[in-house]
Parts: sequence; C-alpha cells; structure tokens
Amino acid sequence: MPSTLSHLYRGIRWKRRLLLMLVVVMAASSPLRADPTGNQPMVIQSGLDGEAARAAIAFQQALRDGDAEAVRRLLADDVHIYEGKGVEHSADEYAHHHMPGDMAFLKSMSFTPLEHKVREAGDMAYSVAKTRLQGRYKGKDIDLISVETLVLARTGNSWKIVHIHWSHG
Repeated sequence: MPSTLSHLYRGIRWKRRLLLMLVVVMAASSPLRADPTGNQPMVIQSGLDGEAARAAIAFQQALRDGDAEAVRRLLADDVHIYEGKGVEHSADEYAHHHMPGDMAFLKSMSFTPLEHKVREAGDMAYSVAKTRLQGRYKGKDIDLISVETLVLARTGNSWKIVHIHWSHG
C-alpha cells in the first residue's frame, strides 16, 4: 500500500478505536453515590493501580504543580484537547495557548476528588475523573465540578494521552 494510503488507513483505524473507547467511557459512567450519612459524596475509584492510571494521575498532578515539561511529556504530539467550545489539535498548540492559564488557575484551587475510574483495553485506555474545585481566581470565588476524560494509547513502554475532554459546571 503506498505510504499515503497506509497513513490514511491508520488514521481511520485510529478514529474508529477512539470512537469505540468513547462509547465505552459513556457506557461505563455511573452516578455519584452519597455516603450512608448523607454528609459527603463517597469517592468512587477503580482501576488506579495500572500504568495508564499512573500516567493519568501524573498528568493531573503535573498540571496542578505547574510542571510544563511533565505535562508535555505525557501528551501525544497529536493530542486533541476539547474544553468548552474550543479545541486544540496538538501538544504544542496547548503548550503555547491554554496550558499556562490552566496551570495558574489550578494552582489557586483546592481539590476534592469525587470519582476516578481507569480502564485499560490492550494498547488503549481511558480515565474518567470528577473533582470539586474550590478557590479564588482573578478576584472571583470558584466552586465547581470538573469532569475530565482522557484517552491514552500505549507507545512502546509508556502511555501517552491522545484525547482530553474537560467540562465544568
């Protein structure tokens, strides 16, 4: 197969795998369960002991710590990052646009984990996390729930994030 067709075929396979992973993510989502006393939501966690989960957790921590090198190392070059109405189509685009602002925002927040699930399926994995963010940023009090979906792909001996979707409410 000529290299252009081969590249196109790999791209189509990649998109199908990504779509399948996103369908699995949506199907695996579960509502947050309250604790028996009704005081606090219970943290729902599963699958956090694998390599893909460690990469997802390292990414979240690197953003909070403002460690741009670690964030960049965990992102695939061609990562797609969706947030609000925007999309960034590469790690370099994210690094030069929204990453500094995201890091500044996250440094001013406290975090209450509500849910984090990670599932590996061969060379693909997904991470779904729900977190309460509270703090003060640019003179405004913030109290919101953040939902993060990461899709990861195994590349050699490591996991790279190939897709991110963040939503806040």
